[in-house]
Amino acid sequence: EVFRGGIVAYNNEIKESLLGVSPEILQNHGAVSEECAAAMASGAAEKLGVSIAGAVTGIAGPDGGTQEKPVGLVYTAICVDGVVTVQKNQFHGDRTAIRLRSQAEMLKMIYFAISKDLR
Repeated sequence: EVFRGGIVAYNNEIKESLLGVSPEILQNHGAVSEECAAAMASGAAEKLGVSIAGAVTGIAGPDGGTQEKPVGLVYTAICVDGVVTVQKNQFHGDRTAIRLRSQAEMLKMIYFAISKDLR
């Protein structure tokens, strides 16, 4: 009743076909961007038929970073009742540390969104 499902979308084709991320977002901003994270979160909420969804997109390393988008750059996003919030993060550490921190950050965003409704 609480968790309906998840979508792992490393590939841009999956981001487009399953999450509804537009090719224009991927072409103009890239998969690691605020725009892509927002589209992934709202797309997940829509496809899964849920009121709350989260998304993470980033560069966990050890390779793949650039001057513009270094290793550790991660965008976490949540969609709550159609309202999307995106957070830009710059994490440090190895691949495992960056991935764990990214997941924790997204879950923290969901927790704070939910806790506001519980008051």
